[in-house]
Amino acid sequence: MSNLVKNFITSCTLTFKAFEHEVIISKNQSTMWNFMAVNKRRDKVYAVYCAPRLSSAKALIKVALKKVPKDTRLVVVTSSFTDAEQEAADSDGYSLVTLAMLSKYGTEMLEIKQRESAEASEKAA
Repeated sequence: MSNLVKNFITSCTLTFKAFEHEVIISKNQSTMWNFMAVNKRRDKVYAVYCAPRLSSAKALIKVALKKVPKDTRLVVVTSSFTDAEQEAADSDGYSLVTLAMLSKYGTEMLEIKQRESAEASEKAA
């Protein structure tokens, strides 16, 4: 696994943890995704596949879609994508996001949590 993919996985797992998901790294070589993200409060499960270069991962995404459990949504995290690739993801039934978008959401979530924590502390005082 390349350092680029490892960095993607690290960034993605931190973001999902910020959204209060349990992250389970895939140790099984036969799975197509890098980790599962589980939100037990909302009964949501995501199989996350980190593909820095989307063009070289399209065949693997097709295979992953066939292997993803029925109650799980495939999320593909990449560096960038075109409108056509987004349309293909929508029609094939998986989510396509960039690492930058995911990181931005994670940062916003942490800022919201900090504000809520500060507000709760002020009310308690």
